Amino acid sequence: MEADSLRTVPLSLEWRNVTIQVGDKKILDNVSGYVPAGETLAILGPSGSGKTTLLSLLAGVFRSKAQKDTSITGEIIVGTGPQAAGPARVHAFSRHMAYMRIVEQYDTFLGSSTVWEHLLLNAALRLPDSTAEEQEEKIVEILDRLRLAGYEEVRIPFLSGGQKKRLSVAEELLSNPAILFLDEPTSGLDSTVAREVVEIFYDDERREQVARE
Repeated sequence: MEADSLRTVPLSLEWRNVTIQVGDKKILDNVSGYVPAGETLAILGPSGSGKTTLLSLLAGVFRSKAQKDTSITGEIIVGTGPQAAGPARVHAFSRHMAYMRIVEQYDTFLGSSTVWEHLLLNAALRLPDSTAEEQEEKIVEILDRLRLAGYEEVRIPFLSGGQKKRLSVAEELLSNPAILFLDEPTSGLDSTVAREVVEIFYDDERREQVARE
């Protein structure tokens, strides 16, 4: 199995009239949106407007601290299959969750391993059915896509903020997600680095579209 054969076909994502209410407070109120397969959508809004809550719900990882007082209504459609947004969604949505990944706002790395060591460990965990050679090919491909080639032997604490963010993305790309969620990918970065990160993601999307044609 070659690295290219490990790709997952992109899926479209739509959410209709999604509302999350905790007690008397509405965290999300009748929110709808659509992202075509293989496209990128940026969700903008002020702090506290519910962006992270929406992303976590769409990615299937939303957890409320007050579950008994939490009401979730609406509909989420992945590909062509509609799913309820509430508790019943968990089981019906599980087959799609395997193809989704979310990069959290804050980067979390263990120890002081090198970029290569970190990705090699994650590849072994995320691609257990692939050979060591296939896993290494996948890592090389992703490092090139995210402009991290040449940093393989650099220890993670010595990476810049933008490089750490790209490494977090690289980690999730190992799973070949059909849909990738990025929670505030430029948070904590200066304007120059933030622009560079956005351009890299944009260029990668364009390259992936060409590869699928």
